[in-house]
Amino acid sequence: MENLPGMPSHPDGAEDINLDLPGGIAEPGMPPPPLPLQGAPLEEEVYVPDELKAQFGHELLDEKSGDFFNDLGRHFPRDNKNKVNSNDELIEKVNDYPYGAASWARCRAMSYVLCSCGVYYYNKMRTVPAGNFGHYISTERHMLKPPGRHVLISDEEIWDDDVPIDDPSVLKREIGIKTVLVVPENHVAGAFRVSSKSDEVGGEDSGGDGDFVLIGQGRHVLDNTRYREIVIEKLESDLIRLGPVTVLYIKEGSLGGAYERTTGTYRIFHPGPPYLLHEKDYESIELQERKLTGFKLGPIKFLTVKDGEMAGAFHKNTGRYQLLPPGNTYKLHEKDYDNIELMQRTDLFKLGPYTFITVSSGYVAGAYRLKGGEFVLLPPGQTYQLNENEFKEPIRVKRDKHVVICGPITFLTLQEGMLMGAYRTKDGKFEEFQATRSDSEGAQFQLHEREFHSLTVVNKYSKEVQEFGPNRIVTIPEGSCGVFEREGVIEIKDPGFYRVSAEYAIRDNIPLHVNSERFEDVAFRTKDSLKMRIILVIVWRIADPLLTAKWPGTLEELREEFRSKALSGLIMELRAHTRSELLPFRQDVLLASKEEGSEADAEQLEAMIKKAQEQSRQLRNEAEGKCLSLLGTASEDAGWGLQVVSVKLDSVELADEAIIADMESMAQAQLSMKRKEMQGRERLAAANVEREAALQQEKAKAEIQQAAAESQSKVKLAEAKAQSEITMLKSKNEAMAQAESKKIELDMQLKLEESQAALEESKATRAARAEAEAKKIELETQRLVAEHEVQIRETKLRAQQLAAETEANSIRALADANYEKGRKEQEVAAMMPSQELELKRLELAVEGMKHFAAAAWRHPEDAAKAHLHLFWDEMKPFMRMGPMSAGEMEEVQQIAARRLMSAEAV
Repeated sequence: MENLPGMPSHPDGAEDINLDLPGGIAEPGMPPPPLPLQGAPLEEEVYVPDELKAQFGHELLDEKSGDFFNDLGRHFPRDNKNKVNSNDELIEKVNDYPYGAASWARCRAMSYVLCSCGVYYYNKMRTVPAGNFGHYISTERHMLKPPGRHVLISDEEIWDDDVPIDDPSVLKREIGIKTVLVVPENHVAGAFRVSSKSDEVGGEDSGGDGDFVLIGQGRHVLDNTRYREIVIEKLESDLIRLGPVTVLYIKEGSLGGAYERTTGTYRIFHPGPPYLLHEKDYESIELQERKLTGFKLGPIKFLTVKDGEMAGAFHKNTGRYQLLPPGNTYKLHEKDYDNIELMQRTDLFKLGPYTFITVSSGYVAGAYRLKGGEFVLLPPGQTYQLNENEFKEPIRVKRDKHVVICGPITFLTLQEGMLMGAYRTKDGKFEEFQATRSDSEGAQFQLHEREFHSLTVVNKYSKEVQEFGPNRIVTIPEGSCGVFEREGVIEIKDPGFYRVSAEYAIRDNIPLHVNSERFEDVAFRTKDSLKMRIILVIVWRIADPLLTAKWPGTLEELREEFRSKALSGLIMELRAHTRSELLPFRQDVLLASKEEGSEADAEQLEAMIKKAQEQSRQLRNEAEGKCLSLLGTASEDAGWGLQVVSVKLDSVELADEAIIADMESMAQAQLSMKRKEMQGRERLAAANVEREAALQQEKAKAEIQQAAAESQSKVKLAEAKAQSEITMLKSKNEAMAQAESKKIELDMQLKLEESQAALEESKATRAARAEAEAKKIELETQRLVAEHEVQIRETKLRAQQLAAETEANSIRALADANYEKGRKEQEVAAMMPSQELELKRLELAVEGMKHFAAAAWRHPEDAAKAHLHLFWDEMKPFMRMGPMSAGEMEEVQQIAARRLMSAEAV
């Protein structure tokens, strides 16, 4: 046996210890078991006594018994002396009685026959059918007759019901004091013996008085005076009760068991021939199927420990725990073992008093000893077995973080960007941990709680102030400056990492970036007491952080004071002006021109509006500049350390609802007048455009019809010419083909006549030559015919080509006609007079004005959209509609109006 890792070898080369007692206890006089390991307790090899390992066998058939039953050496009596082999023998056994009928009864019966002239004889006659025994009673004896005709002469003999010779449904039939017992195959029968004289049954093995005997297969005739409680059972189940005997049939995969009455022990029966168990020898007989999950047979628990499992139980006598490794089936008697457990083997599981822990790579583990309280580390790569009498519950932690705590030991791995340190217990000094070597082991530390305490891990580049031992650390980001105070003196620090002693107080950082303050919907009253709203944006930054740090208050308080000062200063500047100066409207300009007594046209009105808007913009710029100067002076006087970059008014709006309603009503009236004027101009321009368009359309239609007629005539002319050419070619080709065929026919006749003359002159000498000439003529004829067919095919192809060319010419002529049509249309359009061109432009303008005039915001009746009309009047100089600007469109409208007036005058 090889020693497991960490186990000491046997001294002096001794052999392995044989432990026979349960739980691995050494017998007296044998070497003691190995001492437990002083360090980490590795998992030990488990010793299991052999008697705990279950052995499963198979019982063989005892040929001496004479049958297939296993009576475990008890030698049950087998009684086959009453077996019969034929029907005659069965009748003889049934009719065998120790006494017979009286002789005078037969004489009396003969006298009855004579006196009745044979009637008595015929009445006592009976025919027993085949397959039955005739059953009759003679002087209280039940007897049988074979099949056939029989007469019972004696008057003390009477017939009873016939008995079937073979009835499978009735295996035991009583006939008087005799029992006919049929034991077929797969059945077993038995009975209690009454007589003790062996000679009465004919053998010493038949059993004594009161013995239960087994009756073999076949037909038996049993005397009820010698046998009682005759039973028969079919062997159709695994456990059969036959009187006091139990027939136990154990198949493969099952086990049986029973208590022995004489010893009180439990006996296990293995598969094999059926067992015969007598109730005076065995009790509590049971049969169980063997299962992989375990099963119990009587007081014995059978447990199969598979791979990946571990089992165990406490020994009752010694109190020790017996481990059961995988690979065997164990039998544990309940008188010896208790608390039987089966556990799935994992990397951490508890079985009885033992804890099995597997420490994988990347984990750290350990456990406290109960004696002394020492913490024992369990190095990775091994499986350990810890007894609860020696160790507390083990601790296992995955080493997936930079700081891992396992019991009293902290495993520390340095991390980039982090500071790590702890106080030493022996001198109370703070020690910062830094890498001692360049490799990975130089960045790892094991800190025991008796040597270090108060481990601190902080982010080196955190923007928050952190305590690192006796020091304070902080990282000031870019765009800010730090404020440190030491003994009441304020110091401004640039961006970077700082580590200072505890005598420094670190305040909040001062941001140096540009700030934007936005004021939404700030209400105020103008010089003429009208309500208005503004949207204001102020951009500022901290220029002198030392002054800001010395200001008595927080940055938020400074910001609120700055906002209050900025808002009050700008409103003070705006209150010095009226509403018309800050936000002029078109109505203001119209009223001003009416008060002056002058009626301005559209261009003059637009110029006046632009001038009023420019003056308003200048006033707002002046207010912004004054507010900027005011805030700069306030910062210097109050020591804020701020620099105001800009003050910008994003919006100035009217907040008085009554004035807004009045302005909307005025705008609606003006829009209504302009809409009616535009609708009249639109109708006039549309009439002129329609008239000119109809004139040009009729003219173009006439020219297009003329061009279409010319193109159609050209097409028809080309088609007729092509058809005539095709007809001429067809007739010419047909004439040539007929002439050629006639010529060939004449040549053939001439050559035939010549050949006939030559043949007549010398048939004998020129036969071969004539035949050759004939063959030559035939070949020449075939050649000519082929050439003729080729010429005909070429003619057809030329005709198809000519038809295709004709179709192409017609298509080309149609295309030329369409081209001429388009060109004529373009020429007509090029000759369009300037008036018609102007009408086309007017048509486009009128179409645009239709949509423009129909817009919802152009209607002054809609009060909710009147301000959009004012927006259009203000933005008209900058707007374009298609190819024309708004000004050009107004000019077109004026021209159309003048033409309309002239047309009406004419």
